[in-house]
Amino acid sequence: MNSKINGWKIVHSTQNGQEYIKSATLKEGPRSKTTAVFFRNKHKTSDDYIISLKISHNAKDSNGWLTEKPDKTITLLDEQIDKLIDYIKENYIHLSLGEDSYISLSDDSLSKILRQVATLNLQPDKLVDKLYESGVLTENLSVAITAAERKNIIHIFEQKISSSEKESF
Repeated sequence: MNSKINGWKIVHSTQNGQEYIKSATLKEGPRSKTTAVFFRNKHKTSDDYIISLKISHNAKDSNGWLTEKPDKTITLLDEQIDKLIDYIKENYIHLSLGEDSYISLSDDSLSKILRQVATLNLQPDKLVDKLYESGVLTENLSVAITAAERKNIIHIFEQKISSSEKESF
């Protein structure tokens, strides 16, 4: 297996058998460097894999070499990594777009909101006005709605092609 292939990742092992992926530099400046590395260990009794993510911040000496001991480290276990990923997914885009308030829509909360909206019995144009006025309908959501409409149209088209209806050109 060739590690020179772009994107190919190799799991390495330390002398004591701890597996890891080559670290990623999150940020590097003239005086410090922040890195992240995934580790994988087997549980002693169950042989289940335990995945952890270690984030470290190392100072550099006057020659630009990293100091031996990191200034700060944090190690996240797999459950914490999953929660961190969920947290980033729910919030990063909204914050990066400069939004002051937003509704984070997971699949569960989206279905609850849609059920609540359906009980309002509003005409589509009134519904859009309400969602826009309340800040729920952002530019990203309207793009998602357009994509959903396109997907629905494609689905209907594919059904008609596969049905006994003949195409006419």
